[in-house]
Amino acid sequence: MPDDGLFDPWRRRRSGKRPLAVPSSPLGAIPAALARPGGAITMVEKAPLGLWQIDALPGRHAAVADAIAAELGAAAPDPGRLVRAGALSCLRIAPRQWWLLREGDSTTPAAVTCEAPSPVACSAEDATALDLAHARCRLIIGGWQRLQLMARLVSLDLRPCAIPVDHVASTALHGVGITLVVEADRIVLFLPRSHARSMAAFIAETAEGLLA
Repeated sequence: MPDDGLFDPWRRRRSGKRPLAVPSSPLGAIPAALARPGGAITMVEKAPLGLWQIDALPGRHAAVADAIAAELGAAAPDPGRLVRAGALSCLRIAPRQWWLLREGDSTTPAAVTCEAPSPVACSAEDATALDLAHARCRLIIGGWQRLQLMARLVSLDLRPCAIPVDHVASTALHGVGITLVVEADRIVLFLPRSHARSMAAFIAETAEGLLA
């Protein structure tokens, strides 16, 4: 086999040549019938994803909430709630834990969005910050039958009478823990990246069975 460097990406990196890579979604291919807008059930991946987790240290909850509120220009959300401020959203996923979500656009390179510093500067004495951009995938479930689909996937009642719009919940899907957001016309799922492909396939299979 000729030693041309094609089989050694590290050698190509040292030589100044970048190894070739084909961009692909960790969710895999979404069936065309579910990717089509306007269907009874739709599945859409939304990327790039800028996501950080902020954990307040014991006794420092108020200081962290104040720092988040200053960035949002609004009060930090209560547990299980979502607050939006332009391109920045704050999800309160636990009493001392927040997720900060910064929206990108289709022209923003994923590396720029995902590797940016946390939008909220917290002292090390107040909180810890963790970049989750490479640990989660965002899958949006839409369509007028989305609640029927979710009823087959998770043990939560996602009807508006049970979980109002702009509320956040944690549950298990296909045996794996996920976080979801209930919006007016869609359900936003944050899936662990390492399980994303099998979870998306399971969701698609369940949706196709419901629509059959």
